[in-house]
Amino acid sequence: MMLLANMSILTAAIARIPVAFIHDGGLLMYFGLTDLLIVLCVAYDSIRHRRLHPAFAWGAGLILASLPLRMWVMGTPAWMRFATWLVK
Repeated sequence: MMLLANMSILTAAIARIPVAFIHDGGLLMYFGLTDLLIVLCVAYDSIRHRRLHPAFAWGAGLILASLPLRMWVMGTPAWMRFATWLVK
């Protein structure tokens, strides 16, 4: 769970990597690389232990399922007001 918690906030770090193909891909590339790393960890855990731990499955599933929700929320006027309030 600690690994997944760290990986869920990895998107901001990936966005700061100074590599052209990452920046050219935009927001979907940032989220996509984060999701790719999570899927790789799920695959590694499944292969190494010959089964996927239920906590890892639930955590990874929730993080991957949250992507469409995050994409939807970030475009709403309520989120923009909240984000503007945070910056002030």
